[in-house]
Order: sequence, then C-alpha cells, then structure tokens
Amino acid sequence: MNQTNIGFIAVGGKQWMGGLYYVKNLINEMQLVDIKDRPNIFIFLTNSLVNEFSDIRENIKVKKIILEDDLLDKCINRVSLLFFKRKLNLILFRKHKLENYINKYDIKYIYPVLHPLYKKIGKAECVFWIPDFQHKYLPEYFSVREIKKRNKEYLKISKLPNKLIFSSEDARDDFLKFYSTSKNEIGIIHFTSLINESEETNLRDVFTRYKLPKEYLFIPNQFWKHKDHITAFKALDILNRIKKHNITFVCSGELKDYRNVEYIKLLTEFIEEKNLKENIVILGFVPKNDQIEIMKKCLAIIQPSLFEGWSTVVEDAKLFGKPIIISNLRVHIEQNPNKAVYFNKNSSLDLANKIDSNLDLFRGYLDNYSCKEPMTERIESAKEYANDFVNFING
Repeated sequence: MNQTNIGFIAVGGKQWMGGLYYVKNLINEMQLVDIKDRPNIFIFLTNSLVNEFSDIRENIKVKKIILEDDLLDKCINRVSLLFFKRKLNLILFRKHKLENYINKYDIKYIYPVLHPLYKKIGKAECVFWIPDFQHKYLPEYFSVREIKKRNKEYLKISKLPNKLIFSSEDARDDFLKFYSTSKNEIGIIHFTSLINESEETNLRDVFTRYKLPKEYLFIPNQFWKHKDHITAFKALDILNRIKKHNITFVCSGELKDYRNVEYIKLLTEFIEEKNLKENIVILGFVPKNDQIEIMKKCLAIIQPSLFEGWSTVVEDAKLFGKPIIISNLRVHIEQNPNKAVYFNKNSSLDLANKIDSNLDLFRGYLDNYSCKEPMTERIESAKEYANDFVNFING
C-alpha cells in the first residue's frame, strides 16, 4: 500500500466540538495503522486551534502547519461575528497558502472539506465530508439563509466526482435520498473516541474543582436546541417531584446556540420555575480530560438529542464502558453501545421512566467500574476504521 500524503483540516472549535473531536479522533486512529501503510499526515491549523491540538504530537509521520492569521482573516472574522454570531474556519479561504504547502510536501488529498469551494487545491484532491442532514429534518432550527446555503452546497458536492465520506449509514442513506444522481465515490468511515496518554495520566480531582455531588448523571452536550436539554430537564422534574428521587444532572458544554439565541434563557427560566437549581449543575465548557473524568465517575450518560450524525458522546460512552440513556434515533441504534437504554425521543416521561427503572443497575455498574476492557475493544475498532479510511483514500 502506498504511503499517501494527506492534509487534514482542523475544523470545529468551542462552538462545534463535534467537528474538532472528529478530526482529532481520526488523526489518532491513523497512528494505529501499520507503519508501512500509514499515511503521512499534515495538520492545517489556525492560530485559535493550536492549543486544542497540542496533545497530538509531531513525529516522522505527523506534521502540524499553522496558517497564521493576517489582516484579511481578522476582517472576515469580525464580519462573520457580526452577521453569523460565530467565527468562520478560514483555512480553505487561504488557498494560496495551502497550495504552497501542498506543492512542498506533495500532498495528494485534503480532508475533511465541508464546502465545495474547490474541486482541487493545487494538485491535492478535496475529499468531502457531510456530517448529517439535520436541516432537512429540523428546518425550524435553521434560518432560511442557512437552509438554502446547505442545500446549494450539498447539491454542488453531489455533482462532483470527488470522494465523499459519511460517518454513518444513516447519513449516507439520507444523501442518496436527497441527491440520487450523485456522481461521488462514497465511503462510510466510522470513527471512535480514543484517549491520548497525556489525557489518561494527568488526571485531576474533578469532584473538588467542579463541586460535583456524590451521585449524578452526565449530559456532555453543547447547549444547542436540537440536543434537547429541555426534555432531560422535564424528565428530572418528573423524577424528583413525582417519583420522589433526589437526582442531579451535571451538564457540560458551551452555553451558546447561534441559531437559537433565546434557548439558554428558556432553559434557565424552566430551571427556576421548577426549583431545579440544586439538581442541575451547569459547568459550561470544560477541557476534554476533565470531561473524561466527569464521565468516568457518573452513574450514566444521557444523550437526549433529536438529531445526530455519528455521535462522539456515544463513542465516548463505548470507550469507557459507561451506560448511556439515548434517544431512539436511527444513528444511535446504528452505533449500538453495549450498555444502552433507549427512550422515545422528545418524551420526558419515557426518559424519566427509563432512568427510574435502571438506577440500581447503574449504581451496580459504577461499583464495579473498570474501563480497561472496553478501552482495548475500542482500540481494535479504531484500527479497523483507520484502515478503512486509508483503503478508501487509496482506492
């Protein structure tokens, strides 16, 4: 197998941690490929993401390339913050800078490309990635402008012969339903969560620092409306007020939804109205290694989402052998975590009942908790997924 040179674009950030973790997990998985078959990896970073990728070490097969912000980048970011309430990932807008590195290092592919700005950059082919089609199923969570933009971009991608990767069969099936005349070479490459040695060994006492209760369930999702925290909070109200429990939910994630700016206010008002302040601990954004420790020490993870691509939260649960209570989305069922309890999406009553009937089981899991066995299993899966990716790229 040829050792292909692949350029990875660092997408995501605090406002889209899923994209960030996706790229990091995929790069980590590449380290498991046999050295003779492993691609040479070039990671293209913006200044703002350098720290987020500090745990990925450079070596003979991995090189980081920082595309420094210039005056134009700063102006674009100011405009994007004004109109879109978020910064844009500017890497693809720096085509002239990318081409210089592509020529210098003989890079054959650039991945993941989310927008069809280019078919190729220099001599490197753009490999597209579409995480999901949430805007098709939950249009009420998007502006008309955003829906039109996504539809236009995905249609343009479908007309190109470039490679196109999906993380799930669910997303692939949606694409073929909406774009049945696609010209793409399509691949389904699952990813799984992996942990770096630095994250595993530099553990700190999260209980003290975050003032966590002795017993809690964990919701590690960004506060976007489709993550459906409100259903989880309504379930907690049922559990504590009607079923007479005293359960605490701990929530981590950036307290922003640029598409629904009033959503956080709605959640806060509900918490106050139902007197749940003592039972809902909102941490905001926390570093990944802290999130891991919070996850390990919880009774169970809750994933109430109304829509997902291939969920990093579910993969984290599988990696650490944690029970997870998840909405019955097709993609959640496809991911198939071992200790899953499914509930009907958007049903606070069903979620409350599932938590109520499984609490003793969750406590038993925690009393006998060890993540060593599932960690070994996930490493084997990660190696398989990485080889799938390399074979698809080279195919």
